[in-house]
Amino acid sequence: MAEQIVIDAENGTIGRIAAFAAKQALQGNKIAIVNCNDAVISGKEKFTLAEYNKKFARGKRRQVGPYYTRTPSGIMRRTVRGMIPYKQYRGENAFKNIRCYDVVPQEFQSSKKIQIKSTVIQSLSLKRLCELIGK
Repeated sequence: MAEQIVIDAENGTIGRIAAFAAKQALQGNKIAIVNCNDAVISGKEKFTLAEYNKKFARGKRRQVGPYYTRTPSGIMRRTVRGMIPYKQYRGENAFKNIRCYDVVPQEFQSSKKIQIKSTVIQSLSLKRLCELIGK
């Protein structure tokens, strides 16, 4: 039976949230990740920014790809996709059940949210990353 799970990404590490969401989606649950703006990437800002700039420079060719989105929800969705066998049938179905939102939509305002927190000393929020690389 498919269960709707709402994950609040506020102050949560992007990798931990993505791993939890991927596992739940592969089990057949529908996942909604909200507040992707406030999710964080662990590590020093300088190195994280350099890594993402290198990645986005590869994706600037409009005709052939790879295509990298520059929004917080797109970065979260791409991270979850990396943890799912999305080229196989069950992974494709699991990936279709994952939705990412920058803020909390009206339909999820009153629902119970799971919060995955982690203690990170040095971090960079997805919103700040997208501002630095330019949306």
